Amino acid sequence: MRAESAIAAPWYDSRAGRSATDRAGIVGERTVVIHRYESIDSSYFDVAPVRLDTRRSLGYPTDVVWKIFEDNAAWETFTPGIAEATWTSPPPLHSGSTRRVRFSWWLGRGVVDEVFFEWRPVERFAFYMHEGTSRLIQAYGELWSFEDLGRGRTEIRLRTAFSLHGRFKNRVAGFLSPVVNVGFKRVLTSVERYLRQHHPA
Repeated sequence: MRAESAIAAPWYDSRAGRSATDRAGIVGERTVVIHRYESIDSSYFDVAPVRLDTRRSLGYPTDVVWKIFEDNAAWETFTPGIAEATWTSPPPLHSGSTRRVRFSWWLGRGVVDEVFFEWRPVERFAFYMHEGTSRLIQAYGELWSFEDLGRGRTEIRLRTAFSLHGRFKNRVAGFLSPVVNVGFKRVLTSVERYLRQHHPA
C-alpha cells in the first residue's frame, strides 16, 4: 500500500522524478530524486523480510525515558546517524505526526520524511519512512515500546523492519542485518548514556 500524498516540504519542486512515485527535489543547493516508500502498519513488524529486535533495561522511570524521545535534540545526540531532526507537524505529538530527518548512516547520506502512525505516550510509538533520497529502501519502520519494570526501571524495546529494492536485495539484506542490529544496540547504549548525563541519579 502506497501513501496517497506527499508530505509538504520546501525542498520539493514540480519537476518529474524517475517514476510515478519519484520526484525531483532540492536538498540544500543540490537537486536530488525523492523516492516514495511503501507505507506500513504495525503488522509489518511481524512479516517484513528483515526484522530486528533489540532490548535494554534502564534504571530510569518510564516517564523520564519516554520524555527524551519527544525531543529531537536528544535524538540527534543518542543516534549517531541523525544529523538533524525536525517535527514538520504542529504540536502536540500524536498518531499522524510527521518529522524530517537528515541522516548519514548505512543508507548513505540524505533526507527522509517520517510518519508516526502510532503514538501512545509512555507506552509505544512507531513510524515509517514516507519519502526520501535513498533509493535502496522499499519500506522501513521502527516500533519503540516501553515497559515499566517497577522500582524506577524501564525496559526499552526497539523493533526494526525493512525491505530493499534491487536484484540482489536478499543478499544485501543478509549482509546489512547484523551490521544494522549492532548499530541499534549501540543506539540503546547511547540512550542510557544520554539519560545518565541529563538525568543523574
